[in-house]
Amino acid sequence: MPDPAIERMRAAVRETRAALSRLREEIAAMETALAGERQQAADAERRGRMARDIGDQETARVAERFSARHGARIGLLERKVAVLREEASLLESELAEMVGLLDGTERGAGGADASASASVRTPSEEAEILRSRMDRAARERAADEQLAALKRKMGR
Repeated sequence: MPDPAIERMRAAVRETRAALSRLREEIAAMETALAGERQQAADAERRGRMARDIGDQETARVAERFSARHGARIGLLERKVAVLREEASLLESELAEMVGLLDGTERGAGGADASASASVRTPSEEAEILRSRMDRAARERAADEQLAALKRKMGR
C-alpha cells in the first residue's frame, strides 16, 4: 500500500507542474498580445506620419492618441510578462526542490540514499512543507481563475 504522504507529495508535484504549464501558456499569450500591441502602435505612428505629411491634422491627432494608448498598453504588457517570467522562475525552483524531496523520500524515506535536505527534516517538517506547497498551488489556481474572470470581463 502506497504511503499517503508520498501520494500527497506526488499530487503536489503534479499540481505544480500543471500550474507551471498554465503559467508558460499565459506568458506565451501575453507575449503574443505584446507583439500585437507593438504592431498596432507602429501602425498608429505610421498613420500619424502619413496624415501630417498630407496636412491632415485631425487624423494626425487621432493617430497620436491611439499611439499613446498603445504605448501605455505596451508598458503594461511588458510588466506583466516580466512578472509572469519571474513567477515561472520561482515556480521552477520550487518544483525542482519538490521533485528532489519526493525522490529522496521515495528512495528510502530518510534512509542513507535520501538527499541531505530530506534526511534532516522530520516527518512533521516534511508534512508542513507539503502543506505549504499545496496551499501555494491552491492560491495559484485561485489567481488563475481570477485572471481568467478579469479577461472575460475585459472581453479578451
